[in-house]
Amino acid sequence: PVAYGHIEEAYKKDGSVKDNLPVAAKAVAMAMRRDAATGEYVDVVTVTKGGFKRLDKADVLRLIEN
Repeated sequence: PVAYGHIEEAYKKDGSVKDNLPVAAKAVAMAMRRDAATGEYVDVVTVTKGGFKRLDKADVLRLIEN
C-alpha cells in the first residue's frame, strides 16, 4: 500500500522514463522501510525501444535520495 500511495501521488502520466524512475525507486524504498520482507535493495532497470539497462547501486541511491 505504501508504494501505491507514492506512485499515485508522484507518477507523471506523460512523463518520461527519466521523470518517473525516481518515483518507482522511492516507492520501493518506502515499502522496504515499512516491511522488511519487501527486500534489502532496490534494483532499477529500464526496458525501452533502445534496449535494457540496469542502474548501478550509486545511481539508484541518487534516485532515492533526491
